[in-house]
Amino acid sequence: MTTTMMRTALAAAALGLSPAVSALDFYAGADYLLMETSVTRSFEPAGSRDDAPVPIRRDVRTDAEGSAIMAHVGLWLNESFSLEVRGSFSGEDAEVGATEDDNTAEIEEFYGVYILPRAEPFSWLDMMFPMGMSHVRVVQPVRQTEDGQATLQANEADTISYGIDLRFRLGKLIADEDSFLGSFTLNTGFMVYADDDDVEARGYNGGLQLGFSF
Repeated sequence: MTTTMMRTALAAAALGLSPAVSALDFYAGADYLLMETSVTRSFEPAGSRDDAPVPIRRDVRTDAEGSAIMAHVGLWLNESFSLEVRGSFSGEDAEVGATEDDNTAEIEEFYGVYILPRAEPFSWLDMMFPMGMSHVRVVQPVRQTEDGQATLQANEADTISYGIDLRFRLGKLIADEDSFLGSFTLNTGFMVYADDDDVEARGYNGGLQLGFSF
């Protein structure tokens, strides 16, 4: 975990547990993650003269999609905020497609730490707004010649990320309110994981979550 991520986590923990939360409440879940990545590379086309006063360079952008299984664990700081850590396990290898639309990216590394404000428009729905830091490392085809050929290249970014999650509360798995296993939730969401000049990564996720209480 980077120093910036650690500072984010410590700042979140400094909020403390609200008196409204009498127990230690946390949750854990797993989601299918589909990540869209875009990598921009600046290169000098073959045939450029070394003695040219201004090198001829151009930016080439390559898009790809990759999937992964994403796990997350969160702790409720109070009724309105939670602190959450996410990480992924790569689901497929990078591959150069016949066309750019067929390119496959490999999500080699992804993890992040977030603060999630919560809104409750309905008794059965939580709207969560994750904000924090993400580390993303993807391997994907990068086009770097005028004839459109591609090569696999690893690219990474450590950036601020943000998004929205909809969490549908499907009720108690066990009727006893004092049970260790409390809630069952269906999740879906969208996140911007990286948004800098070289790497852009956006993700759609959907899965299940269990809530626990001590």
